Amino acid sequence: MGKITNVFSNIKQALCLAAFLVLFAGCAAQPPTYYYDLTPQIQALEKPIDREVTLGVGPVTLPQLLDRPGVVTRHHESGVKVANYHIWAGELESTFARVLAESLAIRLQQDTIWASPWD
Repeated sequence: MGKITNVFSNIKQALCLAAFLVLFAGCAAQPPTYYYDLTPQIQALEKPIDREVTLGVGPVTLPQLLDRPGVVTRHHESGVKVANYHIWAGELESTFARVLAESLAIRLQQDTIWASPWD
């Protein structure tokens, strides 16, 4: 009877250890986090405008559903999906305003375009 009790005790200990290892492995297997930044993706006009333009962009306000670190994408017609491990490298509103100003400067071939706040 003593040997059977020892066998069951050893099996119980092995099962507890296996369950602990499975739970521990699940916690350790977190996916990597990816960081994203916005950059201008635009080309200059073929024929530059013939006068100097001074332009201020902003302040920019984005919808509240985008006010989070995770990248938000449309999932269905009225649904969105938040990617918890795909996050913005900086604050989205100020980055968007900066990239919009840079895109306009590239497109219009002008150096006098600033994002809010400006001096």
